[in-house]
Amino acid sequence: MSPVVGVMLMLIVTIIIAAIVAGFSTGLASSATPAPSAGFDYTIHAGLAQYVSVTQQPPVIVEVTACTGQLSSNDLQIVTSYTVPATYNGVALSNAGKVITHTIDGRLENYGMSLIGDSTNPSWPSDMVWSKDDDPFIPRTHLYTTDVVPISGNGLTVGEGMNDYRFFGGKAPIASGTTWWFKNINQFLGFDVGDRIAYGFGDGSVVHITVIHTPTGTVLSDKDVRAVW
Repeated sequence: MSPVVGVMLMLIVTIIIAAIVAGFSTGLASSATPAPSAGFDYTIHAGLAQYVSVTQQPPVIVEVTACTGQLSSNDLQIVTSYTVPATYNGVALSNAGKVITHTIDGRLENYGMSLIGDSTNPSWPSDMVWSKDDDPFIPRTHLYTTDVVPISGNGLTVGEGMNDYRFFGGKAPIASGTTWWFKNINQFLGFDVGDRIAYGFGDGSVVHITVIHTPTGTVLSDKDVRAVW
């Protein structure tokens, strides 16, 4: 076989292999599930520690304003970040400039949790529940143990069998218009907002909120939110 023929055969083999690899790669890309996209709006009431009456708003409202792709809260993490101001009502704060970073993890199954069964009072792992005794300046990840179903709104009927809807980390699909009421602001932010001298949290305080789709690492929302009283 002449050198020219040999070179041509090698070139043909190379082209065939490249085509096979390209086709395989394209197949993988097309079969992969695309990351969802979603938009979120937030309302934070600094003057409320927790929801106690049907006549009041909850401390934190999270509304899904848009959603494409398959999404549920057990796929999400909510990361909040708050910087303690220099003063509160004219009083200098000893923690001024310190940052509190807190994560709520919806992946309940990662912590041995299952919402199947007791829908109203699941057994939460104690080490994953926010405590007032925690040092808030050490970044921590917790589960959110208060139900997030609004008293009215989002079309859900709370009752037995609705456990997938009751808690952040449930597997119920999320759609545009879904609203979550986070009824305990301390659990949401990871510190005692009522201790104004320690943390200076009040009307106009700014919290940075990031929502992450954990299966893909996609950041769905990343914005500053200014609290109202």
